[in-house]
Parts: sequence; C-alpha cells; structure tokens
Amino acid sequence: MENLDKQKKRFLDGEITASEYEAIAKIIEKEIKEKELSKIDNIKIDSPVKKEDNSYISVVMVALVITILFVLWLIITSKPKPTNDNIIKNEPTVTTEKTEREIAVEDSIYQVEAKKREKEYYAEEAAFMKTKAGRIYKKHPEWSREDCQRLADNDIWIGMGINMLKYKRGLPNSANPSNYGTGVTQWQWCWTDWTPSCFYDNDGDGLIDSYN
Repeated sequence: MENLDKQKKRFLDGEITASEYEAIAKIIEKEIKEKELSKIDNIKIDSPVKKEDNSYISVVMVALVITILFVLWLIITSKPKPTNDNIIKNEPTVTTEKTEREIAVEDSIYQVEAKKREKEYYAEEAAFMKTKAGRIYKKHPEWSREDCQRLADNDIWIGMGINMLKYKRGLPNSANPSNYGTGVTQWQWCWTDWTPSCFYDNDGDGLIDSYN
C-alpha cells in the first residue's frame, strides 16, 4: 500500500499520467495478490492446517478480496476529472495568422469586387442622367436627386423651393412681398394659367409653406 500511495502522489503531482498510474496500480495489485496467495500457499505447505482452522483461512480470503476491491475503488475514485483549464491546455492551438498567399488572394477579391461596384455605380449614374430627372439634376446639381425626380413627375409639395417652381412654370404673373414690421418678408407668387395658382412663403426662407 505504501508503494501505491507513493505512485498516487506522483500522479497527483503531475509526474506521471493517469494511464501510467493505472498501469502501475494494476502491477502493484497483482504483486499484492501474488504475495497474499504465496503466503496462503506457504501456510498450507509449512504448517498443515487443522480442520478447526478452516474458518481462519476463509476469513483471510475474505479480507484479501475486500482489500483488493478497496484498492480498485481508490484507483477509480482518485482519477482526476478533467477541468476546464486542462481542456483548454489540451486543445490544439489555432493559428490565426494569414499567409502571404491568403492575403494576396483576399486583396485580389476585394479589388475585383470594388471594380464591380464602381462599374455598377457608373452604369446607374449614366442611366439616371439619361432620364428627365437626370437632365434636371445636371442643370441644377444643388437640388437633390429626389427633388429632381419629383419635378420630373410634375409633383408640387410643401417645402419645395420657389426656384424649383419657377423652373417648372417659368416666372410668376405676380410676386407680392409683405412685411408687417416683424423683419420677415412674406411672399405670394401667382401663376394665373396654372392650378394651383398661388404659393406662399411665410417666413422668407424661399420654401413653399402653403398654396391654393
């Protein structure tokens, strides 16, 4: 048992692995069993057992079996379970560094995709410029494409600039400013041949606030 405890200590200290410990334990158990059996054989040979001593031999055999089972139980229960640290240590290290070839391939793919997106952009740009909204946008790049599209669709909306309305209809038949002492000039623009005909800018910012 002393030798087994020594091997167990070596295992717990990390000097030997679990498989080595189990192999050594089996050898020690075998030696213990052989020694005990040898003792029993010697007892039978050297000192003839009287009939009344049969019960003593039975007790020895039972004790031997119990001892062997106890040793096996110690070996099984003392085997350490793998911890998270051990699992992490035993996991293979994954190399995240990319080779020069991989980097070159990725750069090549990126360049191809970039050229593809650039080509699609210019194709869409060329297609837009050929439309009515595109022609308006080309003349007035200060207007948004959305507003140019709405002008091309003959839309009128609150918030559109008076210059957009003039581009669409030409100069108004009348342009009437009003100032009520607030420092803000309000405007009324009217096109007599159009419906709606009159548009109003109530805060002087050049944007249509209402119309009728």
